[in-house]
Amino acid sequence: MQRKIILIWLLVFMPSLCVADTRWFAGADIAFNGIKIETETFHPVSARVRFGGWIWENMGIEVTAGGGIRDNEQAGLSMDASRITSIAGRFQSPLDLGMKAYVLLGYAENKIKASRGASEFPGKETFTGGMAAFGGLWPLNQSQNLSLSLEFTGYMTGDRHDIAIGSLGLGLLYDF
Repeated sequence: MQRKIILIWLLVFMPSLCVADTRWFAGADIAFNGIKIETETFHPVSARVRFGGWIWENMGIEVTAGGGIRDNEQAGLSMDASRITSIAGRFQSPLDLGMKAYVLLGYAENKIKASRGASEFPGKETFTGGMAAFGGLWPLNQSQNLSLSLEFTGYMTGDRHDIAIGSLGLGLLYDF
């Protein structure tokens, strides 16, 4: 399913991204994840990278990928966000009051790994579904192409009502 959505996005938006005057952006951040399973909340840490292009002035498309860099243990259970991938439309405001606000809407896949001690039980689970993020960018240089980013992301987990996944990311974005 995820491959079909990525293919559709690429077929629709690739012609716009292939013109000579297309602007691109790339970034990286550290994501402090929140994974709530029933009554327990875990906070593993991930690193993410993103790459995208602007289709119109303040609308673009981006791909994000990342993985866990630190797991979290609660009540003898260790939790890790071992893989995070997404493709999203990016809608960004112009610079105002020293910052830019943005919204990401798209589709994500989160692979969560849980284990007890040396045992791999209960194992890995993959959650796919919609994602939405809200963030801000604060320019760090005169040309405003390097920015500090702060982003809150929420992930839908389908029909699994006992789990909620979200993250708070802090990083850098370079617009070139």
